[in-house]
Amino acid sequence: MREPTVSHSGFFAVSDSLGDFSKKYHGFYGWDTRFLSRLSLEVEGSKPEPLSYVSLAPWHMVFWVEVDGVIIARDRAISEDGTLIETFSLPRGERDLKFSLSFEADFESIFEVRGSKRLPRRIKHFNRGDSITYTYSGVDGLTRVLKISFSKGSLQKDSIVITLKPGEKVVIRFSPSLSRNPVYMKTPAPHTSLIQSIKTDSEIYSLVLDKSISDLSSLTYYTRYGPVFLAGIPYFACIFGRDSIVSALYVLPYYPEYALSTLKLLGELQGRKFDTRKEEEPGKIPHEVRFDELSLAGITPFSTYYGTVDATPLYVILAREYLRWSGDRDGIKTVAPYLKKAVEWILAKIEENGFLTYSPKPGGLINQGWKDSAEGVPYENGEPVKPPVALVEVQGYAYAALQGAAEMADILNIDENYLKEKARSLYDRLNRYFWIEDRGYYALALDGDGGKSSVLASNQGHLLFAMAASRKKEIVEKMFSPRLYSGWGIRTLAEGEKAYNPFSYHNGSVWPHDNAFIALGLSREGFVEKASSLASDLFTAGYLLDGFPELFSGLSRSVGPPCPISRANIPQAWSAASAYALISSILSLKVEDDGVEISPLLPADLNCIKVRVKILSREEFLKVEKRGEKTLVEGSSRVYYNI
Repeated sequence: MREPTVSHSGFFAVSDSLGDFSKKYHGFYGWDTRFLSRLSLEVEGSKPEPLSYVSLAPWHMVFWVEVDGVIIARDRAISEDGTLIETFSLPRGERDLKFSLSFEADFESIFEVRGSKRLPRRIKHFNRGDSITYTYSGVDGLTRVLKISFSKGSLQKDSIVITLKPGEKVVIRFSPSLSRNPVYMKTPAPHTSLIQSIKTDSEIYSLVLDKSISDLSSLTYYTRYGPVFLAGIPYFACIFGRDSIVSALYVLPYYPEYALSTLKLLGELQGRKFDTRKEEEPGKIPHEVRFDELSLAGITPFSTYYGTVDATPLYVILAREYLRWSGDRDGIKTVAPYLKKAVEWILAKIEENGFLTYSPKPGGLINQGWKDSAEGVPYENGEPVKPPVALVEVQGYAYAALQGAAEMADILNIDENYLKEKARSLYDRLNRYFWIEDRGYYALALDGDGGKSSVLASNQGHLLFAMAASRKKEIVEKMFSPRLYSGWGIRTLAEGEKAYNPFSYHNGSVWPHDNAFIALGLSREGFVEKASSLASDLFTAGYLLDGFPELFSGLSRSVGPPCPISRANIPQAWSAASAYALISSILSLKVEDDGVEISPLLPADLNCIKVRVKILSREEFLKVEKRGEKTLVEGSSRVYYNI
């Protein structure tokens, strides 16, 4: 469930409703490092009672707490340079109060927080009256520093003791620093939030959209190339190839600035050599980029880790979609060398294996599609599929990437007809080898022996988005069958499969981003009623869950409201971005010539929607409204609609 979180450009703090760090993953983080693992407030020797808290901005929150009838304000913010600022004040009262704020600086890697063996650490500290500075020199050669300064009070071991009078306040600053920052990082980063591009007349849709825009703002990371989405809090607040790309893709019509920044940054991080441990290959787009001690020291391979098979084709897809919406040929030319290498990587892999496949390396991820948990790609008997593994949706991405590259062939200096021929050949093989005739659906994966994973899974639904399926109606039928459709969304794995577990990570849960891919595909392929219905169910689930988490349970709607899963990250960028993809699917939003084409079908629970989209360096404002049995569309002369 959602917990009080402040976040700004990669720095964040997660706490309980009092503002304390009381759970194993709570803390103040930056650079994939937990600088503070404990922060605990006592007033007059006892714990105050939490009253409420309110988020004023993604980086600013106020907690109200009470002790013996006295109300205390605990103001928390993250500054533009990443400093955590705690301000305590007594708005009114009749007597002085003694505060004690205890803390612990431990400089843990995010992987240690997640359960990896902890390194022994010798942390030095220096007291200077109104401040204390902790320093740690890591095995990665970097020095990490946390300076704690306070406007009033005294140090007593690992705590600050303050006596406040009514009307007074104290400011405590926790300032982290590194001896070397990532070269792509922009600091200080501006305090800016995204402005909502969509308005509706529905409380359900509006709440989810507002939660989503706040989550996307909190996960915006400012780089020297522009803003990029981090994946999620608390465990994935890093640049993530697949997640960052998909999030930028989903919000592209509304916030196109993320697309080009993501293309530039990931292009700079693109593989340049062969490195087995990091699974790096020339042209390959990275899976994740970490700056913690364990990763930089090589104890884990994740400093720049390339163990993903789908980020590279998704990278090309994002470029094609960005060019369609923006018309920014100059922007695409700046990333053309990276795109060409990405296409060459795709072609080489297909030439070698017939499909895009992966085989895990020691220390890396076992599965390397979006279902990347160890158990996420099973056979019918529940056992993991044997490598090399060819995932069905990844072949669809590769087909769409080659088609997109053909559209950009003159910029990439690659033969257009050659790309189209390779795309068509892959399309034919995909629809021939993955189709299971006696089941009436596509296999989840092929193994190294050509055998099929015949489980019924959501992955094939992504073929609709990629326009890579010859049997579209059959896919739609299976996506909405009782085994896959929970009533709140499409499950990752069908009920009745041996590996099915509605509370698992990838084998029966519901992922908003997975459903958003499918909804966009339904819209693209003309199944607008299904897209509209799916969007309606998901928005209702998001409303009941206080916004879209990373995933939620696949329990049937007949059981009750959507059930959260404790391991789910929230905020999560591609889940938040899914709200915008779902709106695009409801509107059947497309680019047509020099304008926007929509073929809207509003769900029964939505009567009016206003949208601002950005196309070809201009803004277009659309209004879709039900009036009786008619749906009316208002827009500029360059809005094309078909109702």
